Amino acid sequence: MDFTGISSTSAITGRQRFVFPNSVIDEGGGKFVKNTNITTDDAGYNFWAGSYLNVGSNYITSGWYLKLREVVLRYDFPKKWYTKAKIFQEISFALSGRNLIMMRPKTNIWTDPEFNDDTSNAVGRNSVNQTPPTRIFSATLSFRF
Repeated sequence: MDFTGISSTSAITGRQRFVFPNSVIDEGGGKFVKNTNITTDDAGYNFWAGSYLNVGSNYITSGWYLKLREVVLRYDFPKKWYTKAKIFQEISFALSGRNLIMMRPKTNIWTDPEFNDDTSNAVGRNSVNQTPPTRIFSATLSFRF
């Protein structure tokens, strides 16, 4: 999302030039002072997809999380409702949801720590290739003959 300029990071500055947080100015002779007025050259594509993206540490975050991964609620209809038909042995209805609740540190502004930007085991590694996680809801009506 940083690559395309639609991330929360790029939106914070209104996509306008800004003083980079915690930056310093080299006054020479090994003396650095806090930057209070020198802004980035660009706050659009050139900055986010260029300078910011090229610093890998900008995308390191805590892998800590708590998650309600899946909930399934099932109701088995009483047999007396359908035993006279002698067709069904069981009828049930179920609702399920996945990724319903996730708690993660406020510093993790990107995504679910279980998601990954490639096929390796680098859990918690984020990049421009990563998309936000989704919640999935489903319903099932089951008949057992």
